[in-house]
Amino acid sequence: MIFIKKIYFTTISFFFTYLILIFPFNILNHLFTGISVLNISSFVICGFFYIFLILFFKTKSSCFFRFLVYQAMGIGFISFNVSLPTYLIHLFTSINSLYLGIFCITLIFLLTSISLYNGRTIKEKKVKITSSKVKKNYKFIFISDVHLGSNSIIYLKKIIKRIEDIKYDVLIIGGDLVDLSSFKIEYLETFKTVKKKILYVTGNHEFYLKNSEKIFRSLTLNKINIIDSKKFQIGDLNIIGIGDNTSSKDQLNLIKKLKVKNKFNLLVIHKPIFWDKIGDEIDLMLSGHTHNGQIFPFNFLVKLKYKYIYGMYHQKNSSLYVSSGVGCWGPKMRLGTQNEIVSVFIKKKK
Repeated sequence: MIFIKKIYFTTISFFFTYLILIFPFNILNHLFTGISVLNISSFVICGFFYIFLILFFKTKSSCFFRFLVYQAMGIGFISFNVSLPTYLIHLFTSINSLYLGIFCITLIFLLTSISLYNGRTIKEKKVKITSSKVKKNYKFIFISDVHLGSNSIIYLKKIIKRIEDIKYDVLIIGGDLVDLSSFKIEYLETFKTVKKKILYVTGNHEFYLKNSEKIFRSLTLNKINIIDSKKFQIGDLNIIGIGDNTSSKDQLNLIKKLKVKNKFNLLVIHKPIFWDKIGDEIDLMLSGHTHNGQIFPFNFLVKLKYKYIYGMYHQKNSSLYVSSGVGCWGPKMRLGTQNEIVSVFIKKKK
């Protein structure tokens, strides 16, 4: 059974490597020269690329080298999404292949440029909720998916500078603060410059790190309050933190245990799951994880796994906001999505 799984994984990953790193260039070559799209030499080249990527992901590479590989994968993904429709147009129309080739290259360049720009740009998203449970107005900053390590210390400083330019009461971090690749604990010292209280729940990426316990201790030393499986009260608000390293059953039980009657219950959990089950228990739920697909049309694939992938949702007296995240994972690119800092306004009902 294990052998079959390995064969399946190898086949799928080889096919994926071919589609994003080889196939788009074969199509362009065909449009300009007429050489067949499918040929043996391209599969041989793909084999070398595949072996390289396997070694790359199994070894600790330099930050710059890792950056180049991820960017190449992002550009390859965009190239595939542009070149395949172009090739289909070539097959079923009489449009000159040279013109199609020029169009394809131009569109790839344009979309890649937009994606690279979006990948380093941070926008502020404003979310407003009114409730009769609060006697005063509150404002929080919510961020998720910083992916510190995959993203640099320079980018973290950029995030914090944007946050500190906004007036707010508390900063809430919704998981995936740190990443598997090249993360350094010293990076967390940057949070000492944050003037307000910081509340934080873990995501899935924190637990991919071997020294996660050491990181959690460092978080506490750097003004970051871990609220996994805890509640934190501010005036009329009861903030419930649920970490990612807990079973779904335990997470549901914890939510019911930590909620407070007659207070505004705000749930912070990394993945946007089981909101349908706990909507009556919670006034507002904040999540991340999905990145809204990050690079179009990947959001359609994310939608297959998660019902709620981005934006504000409402049901009865409960609301859910799923953030696209403040950072990228893998390629520092976004297409059809944005990096965002979320300003959450909770206002008393007049």
